[in-house]
Amino acid sequence: MNAKDLLQYSNSLNVIQGENMNIEALTDLKALKANHLIFIKNKKFLIKFDSNSKKDCGISVIFDEKLWDKIENKSDYENCCKAILTTSEVDIIISKLSKLF
Repeated sequence: MNAKDLLQYSNSLNVIQGENMNIEALTDLKALKANHLIFIKNKKFLIKFDSNSKKDCGISVIFDEKLWDKIENKSDYENCCKAILTTSEVDIIISKLSKLF
C-alpha cells in the first residue's frame, strides 16, 4: 500500500510528502524498519523518535496535525522520512489502519 492509498480511510489525513512511497506494515519506536509506518501524536513521542531514530531508516510517519504545525525544523523530518502525513484524528487513524496491516 502506498501513502496516497491511506487517504481513503480518513478525510483528516493529509500527505506532506512521499505519496507514492510503499508502506508494508505498522511499527513502533522500538523497532523502526524501512517501509513501515509509525504514529507521532504528541511531544513525548516526538522526543522518543528523535532520540531513537536512525536518520536513514526509510520509515513513514503520521504526525498529529497540531504537533506538525509547531515543529520548527520540519526539514529534519522531511529529509529522513520516506513519507509524512498529518491528521487531526491520530487515535482514530491508528485504530483504522491497524486493521489493514
